[in-house]
Amino acid sequence: TPGVFRRALRFFMRWLVIGFARSAAVWVGMCAITAYYFNVFTPIAVIANILLSPVMFVLLGASLLTSVASLLWLAPVADLFGMVASWSGAVIGRLASVLAGIPGLSFYLPSPSLVTVFAFFAAMAGLAAIRTVRRAALVAAVSGAVFVALAARDYCLPSKHDDLVRVTVLDVGHGLSVLVETGSGFTMLYDVGGSRSGDVGRNIVAPYVWTRKMRSVDTLALSHPDDDHINGFASFARRLGIEQLCVSRAFGRELPDIARRLGVSQVSLEDIDTGLTSIGSPVKVTLCGSAGDPERKGGERIAATLDILWPDDRIIGDAALSENDRSLVVKVSFGGRSVLLTGDLELRGLKLLCKSGADLRADVLVVPHHGSAGSLCVEFIEAVKPSVVVVSRRKRAGDAQSMLRVFAAYWERGARVADTSKSGAVTVRLARNGDIEVSTFVEEEGP
Repeated sequence: TPGVFRRALRFFMRWLVIGFARSAAVWVGMCAITAYYFNVFTPIAVIANILLSPVMFVLLGASLLTSVASLLWLAPVADLFGMVASWSGAVIGRLASVLAGIPGLSFYLPSPSLVTVFAFFAAMAGLAAIRTVRRAALVAAVSGAVFVALAARDYCLPSKHDDLVRVTVLDVGHGLSVLVETGSGFTMLYDVGGSRSGDVGRNIVAPYVWTRKMRSVDTLALSHPDDDHINGFASFARRLGIEQLCVSRAFGRELPDIARRLGVSQVSLEDIDTGLTSIGSPVKVTLCGSAGDPERKGGERIAATLDILWPDDRIIGDAALSENDRSLVVKVSFGGRSVLLTGDLELRGLKLLCKSGADLRADVLVVPHHGSAGSLCVEFIEAVKPSVVVVSRRKRAGDAQSMLRVFAAYWERGARVADTSKSGAVTVRLARNGDIEVSTFVEEEGP
């Protein structure tokens, strides 16, 4: 019996070592691909493959036997194997979830460059052929050095363009998400919500931020608590770091309800910092000051000015004013040019903003409330005098006439209209010398 036990133990250890080696080889071979396409790096997969393989074998076997029994009209047998398959699938899902939650063994990261991926595989090919191909060691060494240098560039060296500020209005359907990048490295995301591709935080906003080689944003500003402006918050925060969450003081009375929508429980003004941290991203909450107080973030890190223009402290307690009309309004200025972000302000809020005395003049305007007719205010357009307007919306049946009227109000005043429902994402580049460039993901063909 001891001899049988020893042989069984040796067999198990041999299986474990071989399984670990194969799992590690597969993971190494695929890690660059998964990082490039899925923005994940999962060392835990080496262990997960070993633990899940036996259960996966049971799942596949039970599924096959269920199919065979069904074809033979053996319903009780099919039900039995179906239960085994269902149980196996549940075990796999639960175990994968537990393993993925182990800190440091599975995390998100920006996509490496394609050149970095090629250098990685060249190094791996050199190592694999080191015993059979002459000079393979040299190939492996050179490719490895190139890979390390490129990876350092991708992940360790910040990309800076001190003469440029970039503002991108993402195509999130009926919603809004705007990424602001200053040349000195400061980043702000204004809203993270919408109606496209399921969860826009997971499927649109986070992947785009990763393409910009970022693992966090300095500030996430939420204009107001409508779902189409905040429904991607929780998934975004689980994937990227957020140093500061910025909301207006108008959020105060709705804060508990907002917290529930964001997936955070039992949050108040006093403990919101702790509550938000519980979703996986350390966040400091700032209740922005009254209108007119400039928010100049990060000292020398920021090459642009971010001014909070609205809401005014005088209207915070006005119960008759809608959530939309208390949206956080931010003006981004650089090189004598500016972009105005207006949330979902409607007619009353726009008129109050015009009377507030704030400097509304801006070269680029992100149109209030997705270009709805209820937010068309000629007084506001005249105060802003934009040369470019961006409408973040989803094209819907029956909107054509009302949208044409809104667009015409800007066309008549010489403004170019960029519509995300036609153009996709819209990117505005502000240069230090005052130049302004607007580009769209696809070329628009007219109204």
